[in-house]
Amino acid sequence: MFPNSCLIQYQGGGYDGCIYELNYAYIDADGEFHNIASTGYKGCDTLGKLQDTYSRRPDDFDIYPLPAEAERFSDQAPISHLLGIARWFWDNGPSIVFQAKCDECGERCNVLEEQGDSPHGIGGIMQEYQHILCPDCVPVHCEV
Repeated sequence: MFPNSCLIQYQGGGYDGCIYELNYAYIDADGEFHNIASTGYKGCDTLGKLQDTYSRRPDDFDIYPLPAEAERFSDQAPISHLLGIARWFWDNGPSIVFQAKCDECGERCNVLEEQGDSPHGIGGIMQEYQHILCPDCVPVHCEV
């Protein structure tokens, strides 16, 4: 159902008052399922649950074949999620380089070298970064 070597982003979450939270899974080159993040009653902590949910709600999914679509994921994911996914791949393999465009200078660099900036509230106790900055722009942006 899912191609090998793909990152799967889907609408999980599902507690009272929550519309959804983005959840993530990875299908490796051997077809093995890895649960990166699954929350609430809509979270899929097994391949069977993920396949069942996809068959009922395919529009709630975005599938990124890796490494080919690492850049598309980098451009679309919330910054805190992008940083977390890049760390997960760094810790668990395979070696996938996610590169995001710096919001200050426009250059792309490895997300693991970048830093989120300008956090803002998005409801409740959740915060999200508004910007991502490369190592060269962090000192410039943070000067007072």
